[in-house]
Amino acid sequence: MESTFSSPAEAALLREAGASRVLTPLADLDRVYELERVAGFVRDLECQRVALQFPDQLLGDAGAVAARLEETTGSKMFILGDTAYGSCCVDVLGAEQAGAQALVHFGPACLSPPARPLPVAFVLGQRSVHLELCAKAFEAQNPDPKAPVVLLSEPACAHALAPQPSGGFFRPVLAPCELEAACNPAWPPSGLAPYLTHYADLLPGSPFHVPLPPPDSELWDTPDVSLITGELRPPPVWKPSNDPGCLALTLRPQLELAESSPAASFLSSRSWQGLQPRLGQTPVTGAVSGRRGIAIAYEDEGGS
Repeated sequence: MESTFSSPAEAALLREAGASRVLTPLADLDRVYELERVAGFVRDLECQRVALQFPDQLLGDAGAVAARLEETTGSKMFILGDTAYGSCCVDVLGAEQAGAQALVHFGPACLSPPARPLPVAFVLGQRSVHLELCAKAFEAQNPDPKAPVVLLSEPACAHALAPQPSGGFFRPVLAPCELEAACNPAWPPSGLAPYLTHYADLLPGSPFHVPLPPPDSELWDTPDVSLITGELRPPPVWKPSNDPGCLALTLRPQLELAESSPAASFLSSRSWQGLQPRLGQTPVTGAVSGRRGIAIAYEDEGGS
């Protein structure tokens, strides 16, 4: 069962470190490793010691990334070079041994929650993608433009995709952090925008929890986008709890259900509305004989 659903435990110990790829140019470090977001993560938590975890193929950039982050944040960075887990797993134990107050995980990640409470930021990376070469290679492999094709991308290249991530679902998929951003105008804080997939990360006690601002905060005055119509909607109107209008009751108008149909609309426009009983409004008279015959020729109308 272990070999079917997961790698064996000995794989991490027997795995050999592969050769690191070509170093990233210094001018591209900020974009590839999202250093501005990482620096905001460190500053918001006021961390003095931060552990940086890189996979084997990215260790060549570890020194430059650590130096850039120390320069922008003033915090001490530690590179975890002896990770005992897989590259996708967070090495919380190594970070604690270094006395780190937070950990930044670079590269592919399984996004498993850490076994111990430690603030973790995941940086999947943004590798450069040559769209023209990709388009030519795609056309060579798929000459039929009408053939259905499933386009897959690794996380580091997902920024170059043009599909909404939830476009293939019957209903759009909403992540917990997206719901929090829609309901709480104070989230995410400046410089910190982690993609959280666990509701526990947004609850009180988590380093990512942000309480709702008070009703008189200016954050509520910012218009937002309706999740139903996709259009801008004005901010809600708040009333203080001591306002007498908050406790006043308003009579709800009685609503009637009316069914509209073309036939009913046609009949309502005619001058003859049917038999009118007019009870009590007509004098009492004896019964008399009425017309006899059919509508096309009554007996008293004579021949034509």
